[in-house]
Amino acid sequence: MPFPLTEEQQKIVNDRGGELLVSAAAGSGKTRVLVERLLDRVAKEGTDIDRYLVITYTKAAAAELRGRIAQELSDRLAQNPDDRHLRRQTTLVYRAQISTIHAFCAALLRENGHLLDLDPDFRLCDEGECQVLMGQVLDEVLDKRYEDLEEGSPFALLVDTLSAGRDDSQLAQITVDIFARVQSHPDPARWLEEQKELWRLETVSDLAQTPWGAPLLEDIQRQARACRDRLRYALGLCRGDELLEANYIPSISETLDGLEDFLRETTWDGACTRLPIPFPAAGRKRKRTVLISPMEELENAGTAERMKAIRTRCKKALDKAAEPFAAGNTAVQMEDLALSAPVVEALMDLVLDVQSAFSKEKARRGLLDFSDLEHCAVKLLTDGAGNPSQLAQFLGTRYDEVLVDEYQDTNQVQNAIFDAISDGGRRLFLVGDVSSPSTGSGWRILLFF
Repeated sequence: MPFPLTEEQQKIVNDRGGELLVSAAAGSGKTRVLVERLLDRVAKEGTDIDRYLVITYTKAAAAELRGRIAQELSDRLAQNPDDRHLRRQTTLVYRAQISTIHAFCAALLRENGHLLDLDPDFRLCDEGECQVLMGQVLDEVLDKRYEDLEEGSPFALLVDTLSAGRDDSQLAQITVDIFARVQSHPDPARWLEEQKELWRLETVSDLAQTPWGAPLLEDIQRQARACRDRLRYALGLCRGDELLEANYIPSISETLDGLEDFLRETTWDGACTRLPIPFPAAGRKRKRTVLISPMEELENAGTAERMKAIRTRCKKALDKAAEPFAAGNTAVQMEDLALSAPVVEALMDLVLDVQSAFSKEKARRGLLDFSDLEHCAVKLLTDGAGNPSQLAQFLGTRYDEVLVDEYQDTNQVQNAIFDAISDGGRRLFLVGDVSSPSTGSGWRILLFF
């Protein structure tokens, strides 16, 4: 019996436009839509189910998904016992690629690892073993650094900044944390080198030119535009009543003028000169010259409370967004950044050394961890510019579509893999609870609840 779908879900099942991400809340039927879409394509297009790659994020989820698909095929075959194509799918489903991303990568490397001079008999390192090995490597790298320590060197400054006396546990923990985080990038070493370049600030004339200042300025400008719209609405609410006009129009107008002046600024230093945004207290006109009914009085009191609430929300939002600007203009903050630059560069170098040593030790032992599976797969499937390799193009001919469940759990490395084997993402279908999709401009994003 086919799954009962809503009209919106059925449209997603029928959609053949490609490059589709479906975002919906947990429990809303995302996986059910994925299954129905897969079976719909198999039935209507006459394709075999092993022409589709289905990725989910745990072994248990993959087994459950295969079971759901197999059961649905059996139910449909029971209704159409003479359907030879359907009968064939009930057999093919057990060899279809329905797996975790790591199982897919492991199979890819065992078949093609020779292209990376990788031993096909590699052993997968479990989390506990990796932690122990990382601890050993980190100790060795730090010991070597301490042996070569020079007073006043960037590493010495790093130690002074992050260590308490002889206790360097904080430095070690931060190094491990950064190492773990950068594994989500397709090329961690390149990313770390890029971070070092970002701290070379000789050509920066305004803090908004930096990767830290730019988003902060963008955020407060976005908040300012939103507050301007809300306050314009509040201004309209009070027109027509003499008390509301007298009490609120002057103060709201002054705030709006301040917002307009602020929004004309395009630099960090210009923004600093316009902050804080003025929020003068409302006036108090106590007597009316024109009598109004008790009902009108009650309505106006409610309007006044609404305007107070709008002003309060706007002030809180803008005060919060303005906090980074309180540290000062570009000249002031660049002094602090210049002092931090050698420390940050030394930290990135330390993480690079740890990554290199860790990779060499794993290679010596014939080990790969889960991150290695993903990064090695990316090396096989993309060229130096991030375009699909010949191998990726060949593999892509195996799949009519790549379907990914629980997309919110993916990272940039996995996205690179999916894109490479799906014709640059053009044959990719994704479902997940994604609040801020990090997709390319060509993506179509559909939502249901």
